Amino acid sequence: MNLSDSTPGRASYAYLPALDGFRAVSILLVFLSHAGLEHIIPGGLGVLTFFVLSGFLITRQIIAEIEKTGTLSVKRFYLRRVLRLVPPLLAYILVFSVVLGLLGATITTTHIFSGLFYFANYYQIFVGYTQHNPLPILWSLSVEEHFYTLFPLVILLFRNHLKKILPWLGATVIVVLIWRTYLSNLCNTAGSVLCGLSGQERIFHGTDTIFDSILYGAIAALALHYYNHSIRRWLINPASFGLAIACLFGTLLYRDPFFRETLRLSLQAISVAIIMINVLFSAFSGVERLRRFLSLGPCLLLGRMSYSLYLFHFGVLNAVYALQGTENTIEGAGGMALYVGGSLPCAALSYYLIEQPMLGLRRRFGAHAVDSSRGVPSMGMGFSLAGGKR
Repeated sequence: MNLSDSTPGRASYAYLPALDGFRAVSILLVFLSHAGLEHIIPGGLGVLTFFVLSGFLITRQIIAEIEKTGTLSVKRFYLRRVLRLVPPLLAYILVFSVVLGLLGATITTTHIFSGLFYFANYYQIFVGYTQHNPLPILWSLSVEEHFYTLFPLVILLFRNHLKKILPWLGATVIVVLIWRTYLSNLCNTAGSVLCGLSGQERIFHGTDTIFDSILYGAIAALALHYYNHSIRRWLINPASFGLAIACLFGTLLYRDPFFRETLRLSLQAISVAIIMINVLFSAFSGVERLRRFLSLGPCLLLGRMSYSLYLFHFGVLNAVYALQGTENTIEGAGGMALYVGGSLPCAALSYYLIEQPMLGLRRRFGAHAVDSSRGVPSMGMGFSLAGGKR
């Protein structure tokens, strides 16, 4: 296939501003859901959207690196992940372990290790955290790091014929759906040690049951690169865009518990992927307006700050709970003011004092990240679950 790097959808290091806007929407879903609006705001969809975006962006950059160099430097890939994710994570754990400990929360060394070494999701499933603990939010980072520990190694096996990985990834998402269906049925009927403390927690937080959401993003990046014309013809058009939106809303409205734990997650990830590639690469006017909106300055800034906001809002949230003596409810306008007024400044401090100063070091290892201090993007960007750039 003879496609230039400028072909819309083909993998490159080109900066896609609307993806920062997508991250802004995703973190707002999480933030507002945790503010007590979970009955109308789907916070889980926000995290799932992060997963899809992560798989899409990081796979685009992996493809670009392989086409440029002939291989993928796994060592540099891991170093970029560490430099991107660990400094804000260390600051978050340090600050809120102290703050929430002073407010009465029990935070053990094992709790801290579960966050630092990325097994928070399975700790939450099989052991459980104490009240007002800052570590449960790290479940999603654990899912991503489990995935990205193995994914580059799998990519290396196919680096000389990368598009041949697509059937294997397609088979994998089907296997995950079958496994998720089996576990959901098991945990809601007979029960098992496999289910942990809660069958619902097991389904939504287990790496083995949710990582297909990241794979759908990876599949979208690979398919757009290697089968660009076919994907653009069949999936990037008003009909596919409208159908994906309708499907996404349908999954939110249909409340059957078994569906919500099984097929819903697959349909949501597929719908988000189709909506995303339409917003990024379609030419019809309605979506162009949406793309321009997502590329506005406030959306870009919120999207770039989303990793720090994802972390620190949860610490502030639990501090408000502890101060008010509640378990999972913010009471009154004062509590809400503390939540909003504490989360945004903490996220901004983390972003400007920790994330931005790390840019130079990350670029030494091949990162393509946005420098907000200059207000312009560099060559391109990468992404991690919680809004990070590679």
